[in-house]
Amino acid sequence: MGLGGYYNRYRRLQQLMLFLHTSVVLRYLTGEPAETAARDGDVMSAAAAGRLRLFLPDVLLVEIDYVLHRVLRLDRKETAGLLRSRAYMPGLVLERRGVADHTSHTCALRVPVDEPG
Repeated sequence: MGLGGYYNRYRRLQQLMLFLHTSVVLRYLTGEPAETAARDGDVMSAAAAGRLRLFLPDVLLVEIDYVLHRVLRLDRKETAGLLRSRAYMPGLVLERRGVADHTSHTCALRVPVDEPG
């Protein structure tokens, strides 16, 4: 393979985009469990540096917000800050950019259903 072939292969690899899973983002944000969080941190750092393209669908942003706020009991402002600060990484491709800014607000509007008891 000549140099042109390697260059074309390199260009195709640069255009690849990986789909993120909720657990990868949550491990990156929380640092737990430490063994896998370090590996996920490397992936997210590569995206932050623009060396890797990661796709995060809207529904996963809402899911991440839910887990951080409702399950892990993080403060609403802290949750919103985490999402907004990470949403604009150079290598992170969001389905719709504005969803990251509105996710916490939208989730806060949900009214919890009281269980009969």
